[in-house]
Amino acid sequence: MTGDEKAQAGVRPTDPEAAARYAEMLEGAASCFLLYQSFIEAGFTEGQAIQLVGVTLGGQR
Repeated sequence: MTGDEKAQAGVRPTDPEAAARYAEMLEGAASCFLLYQSFIEAGFTEGQAIQLVGVTLGGQR
């Protein structure tokens, strides 16, 4: 089972270092979602909001 498959199945890491990385990943995902949601609430389209999140976080595409 790959890491992605484990994440989709809700398997959480037991190794303390892996657990810390997992927590950081979840915090990052939550931050991205809240940023995206704020752009949607400001009246941007979904596509614009996704682009703005990318630009805001430094990953211009």
